[in-house]
Amino acid sequence: MSEEGSVEREAKVKHALFLLFFVVCCAADVYLIMHPEWRIVGVAASAFLALMLARIIVPIFMDDLSYAVRKLMYRGWHGKYRAFEDRRVRVLDGEKHTPSRVFAADIFDVLGVTPSASELAKLEARFGTGFQKGTEEPADGEWLFTDEACIAYVRSHRNESRTARGRDASKLALWLERQVFMPIDNRRTAETGKTYAFTHETAHR
Repeated sequence: MSEEGSVEREAKVKHALFLLFFVVCCAADVYLIMHPEWRIVGVAASAFLALMLARIIVPIFMDDLSYAVRKLMYRGWHGKYRAFEDRRVRVLDGEKHTPSRVFAADIFDVLGVTPSASELAKLEARFGTGFQKGTEEPADGEWLFTDEACIAYVRSHRNESRTARGRDASKLALWLERQVFMPIDNRRTAETGKTYAFTHETAHR
């Protein structure tokens, strides 16, 4: 079980418990208001429930709603959801002897580039097996960068440092290396005992 997945599940459980508690409190408040001898207590409790609604329940609802919207937008993608500054970056996590692969379309979108067919062919020639079309779901027919090729491509845009693209490239390269590929390669190293391009020890040499 990944740490990211367990944190997400824990948050969902907490949200469900808060919502259940709120519903129970509302039901109890209705009961109090319906009985004259407890009506004053019920009215006072209503103010507490209104405060809880504004401070806790609405933020929880908005958080869950945004998650549901993202899930709807990216349905058909069955990998782990990742986002760089709220823009999706789909990554097929590397396994023991298989490097991580990144959907090139998402990298192009973040950098604001639209490669032509000839430019895609040049990238294929430049990176070889590091830039190929997927042949299986969920990446069938999609251009994919391997982790190292992806970093090399993104870094090639950093020389545009005075432009928004150059600044995005610098931030994207660091995010991919430290927050995406490093945790994956650390796990791969723990499983195989081998070091990979973005294993913690390798990346800090």
